[in-house]
Amino acid sequence: MTSPLRDPVVRLPARRVLLLVAFLVVVFWFARPVLLPFAVATAIAYAFTAALIKTVSNYAATDWVTMLYHWQTYGVVVFGLLGLFLTQNAFHAGPLAASQSTLVLVDPLVSICLGIVLYGDSLRTSGWYGPLEALSLLVMFMGAVFLSNSPLITGMKGEGKGVEYDEMLSRRLKSHAPA
Repeated sequence: MTSPLRDPVVRLPARRVLLLVAFLVVVFWFARPVLLPFAVATAIAYAFTAALIKTVSNYAATDWVTMLYHWQTYGVVVFGLLGLFLTQNAFHAGPLAASQSTLVLVDPLVSICLGIVLYGDSLRTSGWYGPLEALSLLVMFMGAVFLSNSPLITGMKGEGKGVEYDEMLSRRLKSHAPA
């Protein structure tokens, strides 16, 4: 089975996604760390990694050796590592609630768009499917907002639990520090 990413019509959007992620990495490497751009770039990298995994799994299903001859296999590694790097920067740039909710919301949306553009997927919008898909997206957004405002996430540092942990950790580090 040939990959849709090898089709000349599909290569252009795939190259645009690659260029967009590369541009975001370069801009954020030299710019002051900001939470939202890192989280969005992470979601794009993870969505593109998932798209590449779909293609690589098609290669692996036909013949394991041919999988090594395609750039998508190595793209999974590169974009996986890039996603990990961007995730850590997003988590360090701001509160966990903001970065995690951005990842949870943007990743599925970008994945849906990549599925439509790269693989020719289509959304069922006729009959009850359209309202059900809209409702499911609304529930996903509401769930992410609800979880990001949860006191278990937003109140950790404010209620003193995080401060006590930080003090305990600093005492342990001082006791194990070389003289």
